[in-house]
Amino acid sequence: MREIKSKELQYYCNSIGEIHECGKRMLDRVDELPLLLQRPYQDFWTDEWGLCCYVVFLNKQPGILICAEYDSDYCQEQGIPIEHDAQYAMLFSYGERLEKLAHEINPHTAVGLCYDSACDPQLMLFIPTEQVPLSDIPQLYYLMDQYGYKKAPSTVCWSVQELAAFVKQLRLDPNIEEQMLSSLNADVQLGMSADPASTAFQYMGLEVNRGELYSMTELLNILGRYGGFDSTLDRVRETYTERFGNQLIWKYPFSDNMYGGGAIIPVHEGVLFLPYNSVFKDSGARYQVSDAELLSAENIRMLQRECKAYTEGLLAALDDMSHAVQTRPAKRYVDEQGNLYFVRAGIGNVYKGFRRYAEPKPGQRRESGIRSLKYVKDFGAAQLDLDRYAETHHLKQVVDDKNKLEDGQDD
Repeated sequence: MREIKSKELQYYCNSIGEIHECGKRMLDRVDELPLLLQRPYQDFWTDEWGLCCYVVFLNKQPGILICAEYDSDYCQEQGIPIEHDAQYAMLFSYGERLEKLAHEINPHTAVGLCYDSACDPQLMLFIPTEQVPLSDIPQLYYLMDQYGYKKAPSTVCWSVQELAAFVKQLRLDPNIEEQMLSSLNADVQLGMSADPASTAFQYMGLEVNRGELYSMTELLNILGRYGGFDSTLDRVRETYTERFGNQLIWKYPFSDNMYGGGAIIPVHEGVLFLPYNSVFKDSGARYQVSDAELLSAENIRMLQRECKAYTEGLLAALDDMSHAVQTRPAKRYVDEQGNLYFVRAGIGNVYKGFRRYAEPKPGQRRESGIRSLKYVKDFGAAQLDLDRYAETHHLKQVVDDKNKLEDGQDD
């Protein structure tokens, strides 16, 4: 992984799709682009995600550049240092993990960290389109989509279905989309070539040594000896907290069968699912120890689907409740530099606050989502988030089209 300098990059497209000649003049037609950049722009450029996508030459190589910009608000929210040396060290480690996985997809890709081409540091993935086949691009795009803004794990596994759903979200040319979808013929596993003798794995932001976990037999013996209740499982929680700084155990409260849910517990052999069918006031859940089982990758994907379906349904119902209880008028705000803040829709009928720069730098995205705000299903909820953001950051509200301003206040 290396640092990418702005002098190595020649931009021919900004992040909202406007084509230009390295920021010197705007271009009217695609055929005015250099020949080697016309195909990347027509086939692969997209703005249908939270990343910045450009067509560029990197050291005279044509391709697609995808950037994750780490602004100060996002860094503060995620606990990423603001001080340069500490921030550089952390983002460089993010890039090293991303690069390792990207090179498993295609070794011609380049991952780098850029500090001198924008106001904020950027983690970059460059795809040289003359060397990378179309079939690799969905995986590279998805890798950056999933881990451009956070530390990548040592290993990842993606199903054909989730990659296909992601490709459709990009809204590329229908012929390109069809080719990409037809190339997705197997689940993708990255990082699996690591040393099989390694006893450590990444879990919940920690490096967990398998040798320090209970074995499945040890854990079930504890439950058998002292009773299969939450009060007994607390012994395991306490031990894991002492060893790893986190109990590592999750409750899974959804179930379509006779059980009420289960506990998900990492053990030496893998991940144990321990179902329960009743809960008591003093001792907590009563577990069905005889039905405990190690989860396979497919089991885990099934749990993910169940949890996602339940939470999406619940959130949709809560959105309806929120919409029924209150509505909020659209408000826009402006800061001292003249940058405009407003709510905009994203992919999939979701909304969040955006910032439009009054004077964007060459190659900088003119509009970008505010990193500290999340996409939500309801416009009113997104407006409420922006109102609170405006109050915290002392923004002025635009009260009419004549640019009259007032202090940003939440109702």
